[in-house]
Amino acid sequence: MARNKGKRGSRQREVNKRIVVATEGPTERDYIRRFIGKDRFSNVSFAKQSGDNSDPDSVIKALDKAKERIAKKYDPNDEDEYWAVIDKDHWDLESAAKQVRQKKYSLAESYPCFELWLLLHFKQLNELRGLPGRTSGGKCKPVTDVLKSEDPTYKKGKATNKRYFDVTETSNAIAKAKTLDRTSANRPLRSLGTRVYKLIKSIRFSST
Repeated sequence: MARNKGKRGSRQREVNKRIVVATEGPTERDYIRRFIGKDRFSNVSFAKQSGDNSDPDSVIKALDKAKERIAKKYDPNDEDEYWAVIDKDHWDLESAAKQVRQKKYSLAESYPCFELWLLLHFKQLNELRGLPGRTSGGKCKPVTDVLKSEDPTYKKGKATNKRYFDVTETSNAIAKAKTLDRTSANRPLRSLGTRVYKLIKSIRFSST
């Protein structure tokens, strides 16, 4: 049930928390859009972003504007979540994480890139042993090369493989991502890993 202004300007409170997402790249948006489906998670929305503004600062500013718009229209809800989905391959995660913490948003970062989350739907952890050394400096290409070999349908900006949206495969990917996540929770990832699993867990249980 949406929480919004009544006919006389009064406000109503939404039962379920609202989840607002801003992403660095198109693949992330495509995946999340497909994951939530048309009506499956109606409480999940995307912050408005222009195509060229995909750096961390722009992602966070998009969340700021979304939060301002929501505050004007709806009652405050402390359970609402604002997620920035950012990769290491081009950006400084330390700086992004600091901004996110200050604003009390959530960060779903990936090291080196979001494609690692997709790859976890295919590979076991012991099959990823060669990747940390190959991704020195946080570059994404070694991950996308392996992903393309596992998922020939993968294209930048598109994540269409049915395995990405299968309940069991998603649960397995979450478990593997949690095992990889050995960095302190209040610090950004510094080695191979992805915290997209935290966003996906939040979405999956947001309407229960």
